[in-house]
Amino acid sequence: MITNPNPRATSAQNRYERIRTVGKGAFGSAVLYRRREDSSLVIIKEINMYDLDSSQRRLALNEVFRNI
Repeated sequence: MITNPNPRATSAQNRYERIRTVGKGAFGSAVLYRRREDSSLVIIKEINMYDLDSSQRRLALNEVFRNI
């Protein structure tokens, strides 16, 4: 049996409907989603951390936490 390494991912998949990719950058993609709860549109940046080396991972994490 395959388990999801990130239980939050399943919850997010239930709460959002993927519409389309709106942009791509060095570390990932910006994706337009519709929030099922209120039909509002949101952009979520998706980054595949497995494809990054430790230095790139650190830069990507800094970008995420800088915007919180």
